[in-house]
Amino acid sequence: MEQVEDPRQAKGIVKRAVTEIVTPGTTLSETVLDDKRNNFLTGIALSGGKAGIAEADVSTGEFRVTEVEDRLLYSELRRSRPAEVLAARGWVTENRADFAREVPGAVLTPLEDWAFGQSAARERLLEHFRVTSLKGFGAEHLTAGVSAAGAVLGYLQDNQMTDLGHMRRLSVVERSHYLILDEVTQRNLELFETISGGNRDACLIAAIDETRTPMGGRLLRHWLGHPLKNPTRIDERLDAVGWFVENSLVRDEARKILGDVHDIERLTAKICCGRALPREVVGLAGSIEAAETVPPHLADAEQTFLREALDSMSDVRDVAKLIRDGLLDEPAAQIGDGGIIRDGVSDELDELREINQGGKQWIAKLQSTERQRTDIPSLKIGYNRAFGYYIEVSNAHREKVPEEYDRKQTLVNAERYITPELKEWEAKVLSAEEQAQSLEYEMFIELRDKVAERADDLLRLAHAVACIDTVA
Repeated sequence: MEQVEDPRQAKGIVKRAVTEIVTPGTTLSETVLDDKRNNFLTGIALSGGKAGIAEADVSTGEFRVTEVEDRLLYSELRRSRPAEVLAARGWVTENRADFAREVPGAVLTPLEDWAFGQSAARERLLEHFRVTSLKGFGAEHLTAGVSAAGAVLGYLQDNQMTDLGHMRRLSVVERSHYLILDEVTQRNLELFETISGGNRDACLIAAIDETRTPMGGRLLRHWLGHPLKNPTRIDERLDAVGWFVENSLVRDEARKILGDVHDIERLTAKICCGRALPREVVGLAGSIEAAETVPPHLADAEQTFLREALDSMSDVRDVAKLIRDGLLDEPAAQIGDGGIIRDGVSDELDELREINQGGKQWIAKLQSTERQRTDIPSLKIGYNRAFGYYIEVSNAHREKVPEEYDRKQTLVNAERYITPELKEWEAKVLSAEEQAQSLEYEMFIELRDKVAERADDLLRLAHAVACIDTVA
């Protein structure tokens, strides 16, 4: 629940509304998410002996779907370890106890049965991706999978209350491309945790993960849990690793640069969902600038995997420039506090700032003048939200207060006064300050929306960085 109206302009009670519903599978909070783990919201739908499984990570934009034999449903869920699972209410009623036993740790959320309807789910996907069929995603033949994916998308739209502009593609997981490691195999191999389930620092991922970026860490985890079966693709990855081994100086320099790249995927997601704060948007610009310096160091690399990664890096330097030209290097923490937009971006904003600054200087000068005129050295001009600007005089000098001072408040040891001249300047200063803050808010939202329009390019850059980081 948040304010959806400016308190300064509201008449009566400020309007509030639900702007986001947070669940384990839909959160964007950095305090909840693990940098190097995906946070999957999974939908399941069963039909004709098949179990459709759709996984979405709203924090990164990943969205994928597959179908397995229904007898493998629980095994697949344990393998993927979702944060939250969506299922039809009828199925939940019959299977809640079994689910809790078979998939411990995951939250099971029931949806109305119609949310998994084949026709409605397909239409929801087509409308979101702005396509006329799912053939381009390789998902046209799926039935239960489409039902699950449509339900997941609808749930995210309802909870995030945005258009999810960073979720622009649906990937079909071809199980035949990977060696399927079920949960028992993963545990026995101690890939992600020890057999005892205790010390995670003693498992394989902890021993080999030297990635420098959150995206690289998540990709490495995915590779480890989904070993390739295609020898050609395996060799391409190994060749890329080998190139970095042979070129250790280049590797060290590239890894040093990658350390300055923040989580482009999750920053993009927050921007598209309207949740990113000014400092996070500036952080994205810095990450783009750092990432753009990596390719020149790899100019001599001819390995297929590295060339594909480099060729897929979208040029988003204009996005970084847009951010740098518009926002201060160290903007305010919150959107409505002002101190976000650079001088020179807006003539109107510059004028309001000049009025505000000039008014405050005038008030400081007034304090000095009044001290001399009244011979009250302790006289001071202060401000609070209840009374605005005021002149405060201690009781020891009460007899020296001029007649034109209008008393407004009595304190234990002092009196507070106002004058027509002071209130006139107060109105001018506060009006300029409020208008400037409001204008900065509008300008920031507009800039953030422009960045969101480049979500596809930003996510391609993020994936390319992850690939380079992982093999390096």
